[in-house]
Amino acid sequence: MQELNKEVARRFVLGIARNLPDELFAPDFAGWSGLSGDIPGAVFRERAIMLGDVFPDGLTFEIFETIAEDELVALRCASTGMVFDGTPYRNDYHYQFTFDGAGRIRMVREYMNVQVAAEIIRPAFAEIARRKVQTIG
Repeated sequence: MQELNKEVARRFVLGIARNLPDELFAPDFAGWSGLSGDIPGAVFRERAIMLGDVFPDGLTFEIFETIAEDELVALRCASTGMVFDGTPYRNDYHYQFTFDGAGRIRMVREYMNVQVAAEIIRPAFAEIARRKVQTIG
């Protein structure tokens, strides 16, 4: 089961800003981020996919290590990408995943350099939200 959990954790990270299939997640999935604190699962997933708008060419993740014990997986990685406005982005992450016994993610905790994320991701999310409101209105 530990190898399955490690593979699901890798699929999650590599799917950020691209595709996060429902089968990765337990029904009670929730998240936590160093940037936002506790996040309901649906909102966490929505934000992860919304990164596709922030990074139209995608985020590239390099996974350095993945460690599993019981229903926990720790994964350390880095991402690089180009924001829609041409701003380069790079950040380091540590993810901690808790699984449900069936290979589905119950909880993900995302630790990153919050200063980098606050300076680049938050304004980009705000701009995307502003654009969507203009499109609707």
